[in-house]
Amino acid sequence: AGLRSDEAVSEALEAGTDPVKVFVSASEWAAFSSAQVNQLALDRFLDRTRARSAGAAGIEYERFVGYFYEQSGGKVDYQGATKGKDDLGLDLICTRGAECHVVQCKRLSVQKGIPVRENVVGQLYGAARFHAFQANRAPESVTPVIVTTFELSEMGRQFASSLGVVVQERRALIPYPRIKCNVSRRDGERIYHLPFDQQYDATKIDAAEGERYAHTVAEAEANGFRRAF
Repeated sequence: AGLRSDEAVSEALEAGTDPVKVFVSASEWAAFSSAQVNQLALDRFLDRTRARSAGAAGIEYERFVGYFYEQSGGKVDYQGATKGKDDLGLDLICTRGAECHVVQCKRLSVQKGIPVRENVVGQLYGAARFHAFQANRAPESVTPVIVTTFELSEMGRQFASSLGVVVQERRALIPYPRIKCNVSRRDGERIYHLPFDQQYDATKIDAAEGERYAHTVAEAEANGFRRAF
């Protein structure tokens, strides 16, 4: 059922219908307020027992890593989620001033024990150099980073050390606020996006502009944000 819900969300977005309806019944939709329905859908979407497709599980981890970059003052381009197979192996492009980190996120099973290998490290290093060329940045200003829930192989670590690839191992996904609260640059309208909403991954949060993450729909609405249409 969990895998089908990922497909159903995609189908709802393509059809222009509210993906909340994937997670709530018709009777719940009729009986509850919009805030209650939105929260119920979010809770069911985030339920840790819900099965995820491999792609959805990967994007969930990319969003988690991106959130912490944003919390440290960075601007994050969620390229893996927005570009799919055209992301060139760069899941996140994180900038803060003149500093740029290009990040590949690897959500791997600790139980299966399959590490990130040296070919992944080499590919990321090459992609970082290409990104620097495309963005007209000095190569040394772009730092390739691998973040994984498991770890690198020994040869992978040697590759990373020799190529200057930063590695964060055993970075488990932990709970964090998932609702993006955005302020329109055009008219100042305050809008919140749930993780299954169409513009979620294209929305960038800038605390300096009064934007924030929220844990609950009630928190978002109490701060004057409404759900994205």
